[in-house]
Amino acid sequence: MSEDLITRLSDEADLCRNETATDIANLLDEARNKILEQLGIADLLRRELSLLQEKFCDREHDLSDRLLKNDEPPAKPQQLTI
Repeated sequence: MSEDLITRLSDEADLCRNETATDIANLLDEARNKILEQLGIADLLRRELSLLQEKFCDREHDLSDRLLKNDEPPAKPQQLTI
């Protein structure tokens, strides 16, 4: 959906530019660029979330192992860093 919208915005901007409606063309280009920027931010956030989930699962697994072995849990929980 986003790719289709981005393509349509770009095509419309080109048509407007060909008809000397550069103000509308510039607005369409700006909208297209903003969408691409937001998609990039969303992708970055998805990757960060995935890394945090992996760290959480590792930590949860470690604590489960300790409980099963009757080991003492760590004195202070480790803080996850982003």
